[in-house]
Amino acid sequence: MVAEITTAFLDTIAALFGGIADGVVNVFETMIYEEATGLTTLGTWMIVFMGFSFAITIFYALFRKIA
Repeated sequence: MVAEITTAFLDTIAALFGGIADGVVNVFETMIYEEATGLTTLGTWMIVFMGFSFAITIFYALFRKIA
């Protein structure tokens, strides 16, 4: 009986995480990267703003060390 409960619980958790993973992949493929055209406009802007954020973080760390 304990084995059946454990099996049911683990199967449920595996199905839940499998569904979440499929959802994340689908969102990525539709919103950020399309196989036929490459990066979407949203994906391009995300990379640009991530670069700005990275540069600002580096400058902040450098200026904090100086001052």
